Amino acid sequence: AIAKTKSKLGGIDIVVNNAGIGSEGDKWELTIDINVKGTIKGTMAALDNLRKDKGGRGGVIVNVASMAGLNPNPCGPVYGASKAAIIMFSQCWAMNPDVVANGVRINVLAPAFVDTDLVRQLREGKGVNRPDIAAKMVDMVGIMPADQVAEAFLELVTDETKTNAILKISAKTGKSYQ
Repeated sequence: AIAKTKSKLGGIDIVVNNAGIGSEGDKWELTIDINVKGTIKGTMAALDNLRKDKGGRGGVIVNVASMAGLNPNPCGPVYGASKAAIIMFSQCWAMNPDVVANGVRINVLAPAFVDTDLVRQLREGKGVNRPDIAAKMVDMVGIMPADQVAEAFLELVTDETKTNAILKISAKTGKSYQ
């Protein structure tokens, strides 16, 4: 998809990998396949098309993780681990001297609860180990609209000083960099 877009538009400058499911229990492998493998595949394809030494013109990759990848999450250990993997993977590539020298920035957006189907399912106790804890966590942290996350995403894309940044965002605490 990236190569096709690059061909059609004459180049690409921004790639966002935003995979997110939260299956636990018997379907835990699906969470790893989509969240981790999907982000890795998307990032690798982006690097092949953004790097100046590979015919690209540089650019930025934003990998969407989650606050669950930064804080222990007893309701969704597989989900939390998948998002932690995305953070570490992104940081490793962002520090790679060849990636930096070829004009590619890599950042992570780590939102807390966003008004999505995934959060609605969490509040209903679907696909989590402890629905009682999940509901309390959502109430404590709050739910933010998707446009608030989009604004944070734009900050990571447009601020060219940001590379290897992790931007955390939640309804109650706002934005902060880790």
